[in-house]
Amino acid sequence: EGEREAMDAVLTWQAEGYDSHLSGGLAEDFLRAEPGPPPPVVAGRKEVEEILEFSHEICRDASEEFCSLDLIARRIEDFKHRARAAYFQAYVPESLPQLVSPYVRLELLRWDPLRPAQRQSPGSGDPGAREKPLESMGWHRALARYGRPGRGGEKGKPDPDASLLGVLVDKLALPRLRFLVQECWDPTSEPQSRVLRRAVSEAAAAAPDGSEALTEVILLVKNGLHASLEGCSVPLWPDRVAGLVPGCRGFVAHAVKRAAGAFAGALLFDGLLDRPTITKLAVQGIFCGKLLPYLRTLTRSDPESLARILCRLCGSVPTAWRQSGMEELKPLLDFACDCRRNWQGNEKMAGVSGELGKLLQSMGRGA
Repeated sequence: EGEREAMDAVLTWQAEGYDSHLSGGLAEDFLRAEPGPPPPVVAGRKEVEEILEFSHEICRDASEEFCSLDLIARRIEDFKHRARAAYFQAYVPESLPQLVSPYVRLELLRWDPLRPAQRQSPGSGDPGAREKPLESMGWHRALARYGRPGRGGEKGKPDPDASLLGVLVDKLALPRLRFLVQECWDPTSEPQSRVLRRAVSEAAAAAPDGSEALTEVILLVKNGLHASLEGCSVPLWPDRVAGLVPGCRGFVAHAVKRAAGAFAGALLFDGLLDRPTITKLAVQGIFCGKLLPYLRTLTRSDPESLARILCRLCGSVPTAWRQSGMEELKPLLDFACDCRRNWQGNEKMAGVSGELGKLLQSMGRGA
């Protein structure tokens, strides 16, 4: 029964495009950067890239001053300075978000931080544009100071244009983030979670108070982390199964990587999600529920791999948790300390055990 289960799992895994021809033990396989499957094809991607490739055609027949959002913003702001009464009589503050939104939407189409730059097609524009922070994007730079104090407003009176950036983030950037969370984010990928955490934080800083779009994005992140628990299981197949089923060891190494990535990624959302929720997900759900049963099987059979995995888990703990989250991480730290004590006097384990000891010491648990 175990052989059949392992064979079915490995065949499905290979069919998804993963490379199961791994050499060495679990330690080498766990640290190995596997290529993984190709990225999922997002509906409409071809059409989006065609738009980006030919976006310069949109303003081909227009004057240069209307092709650049920066120039447009300067022109409108100059009008505001010269004829303030006429500016407000023309309802420019109310119309401005709709006026600039095509330029913002076009640039946000290129913003896809969860999609690695090396997988872009030739027509997708500036490779770095996908990973740019919001504040470094052209539309954000052009409008960041629009309507702010010292930009032509009347002293002592709030300027209705001061909310322009927040409105654009709420109506355009956050829906784009919502799409990325729903369609592109892999919660078991720590790099993706790190990028997403930064992007959501930037949007949250600019969004208006009580933004429903921001609340929805944060809820989707929480739901995504909960859903990832199902994909973090590490099989407890007997050694004889691993010897009989080709690719079995690679599958297990991949499963451990996914669980470790989900654990590290969940910790990153501290501050956006409440800590009890993250503790339940990362520590109780992923570490105690998915990883720990398997790690215990390695204490005698493969201590070197166990040490590497523990180094990975402890090393991924963010600074904020190191400063105030040690009680929540107690199951991980206790298990790591117990393992180090068991390795005392084992010369073969001295190097990696010392590395783990330094990590534990940085969290107040090393000796």
